[in-house]
Amino acid sequence: MLLIKFFLFLPLLSSLSFSHKFYSFTINYGSGTGELGIIFEPETPPIGPFAFSTDTEGNIYISDPVNSSIKIFSFKEGKISGTIPFKGLYDDLMVSPLDEIYILKRDSSEILKIEKNGEISSLNFDGISKIPSKLFLWKGKVFVRKEGEISYLTKKDLEELSYFYSVEYLRKGEGKLKKIDSSGKIISEKFIKRDNLVSLEFLNEDREGKIYIQVEYLIDETKVGLEVLKLNPSGDLIDVVPIPENDYFIWTSRLLFVDDRGWIYQVLPKRDFVKINIWGY
Repeated sequence: MLLIKFFLFLPLLSSLSFSHKFYSFTINYGSGTGELGIIFEPETPPIGPFAFSTDTEGNIYISDPVNSSIKIFSFKEGKISGTIPFKGLYDDLMVSPLDEIYILKRDSSEILKIEKNGEISSLNFDGISKIPSKLFLWKGKVFVRKEGEISYLTKKDLEELSYFYSVEYLRKGEGKLKKIDSSGKIISEKFIKRDNLVSLEFLNEDREGKIYIQVEYLIDETKVGLEVLKLNPSGDLIDVVPIPENDYFIWTSRLLFVDDRGWIYQVLPKRDFVKINIWGY
């Protein structure tokens, strides 16, 4: 199989055209139905909303372990419009196109599935407790992503997989995006160079085949910047979306989420409130 390699150099931001609309909302901390809970005490990590995903309508499902629930934020209403009772601390959540909610519990190597009717089932998934892992949505299917690899929840889903993307941080200022087929063979590689790049993560591919990559880069010795690179199917950079706010007060399973329309979502737990930022069209 032909292995294609090429470098992707980032042009000046002024040479790119930004066409995104920006929406921003604020949610207060508290115990009410329209609020999200937080607990923070001296010398201990704060507990609060640290996982989120979206459904096909653009509603955002946010973990709220302090209030023993999952809150549903309505983009159209600009507020929390629903609550799903769910107790316990967990590591990640993901919503499928069928509005099924998947919950990752790494300490027990378990994935819980909440059906639309509220029924809960579980699936043991050996190994996720030993390796940093999180849930990922690809081509309408939910799978586990760990160390750049993916594992589908069923064998049938794996058999239907034609390709996926993986990223690798090589060194400061350089990373790699790999397109991989169902057998694990590399179809192509894209080397990404960006001044002071310190991390990158593949976010998604939209309906038109455009690729979205999350990039963190050093601004100075104490500050890290965040942006999203948007590539066309041929691998050419067509947009850079700056993410101005990056002050996460609580650890989150993901910094950003991109749906299959190419909309970018950020649920940012700050010290005094939660900020929801959305870049759409």
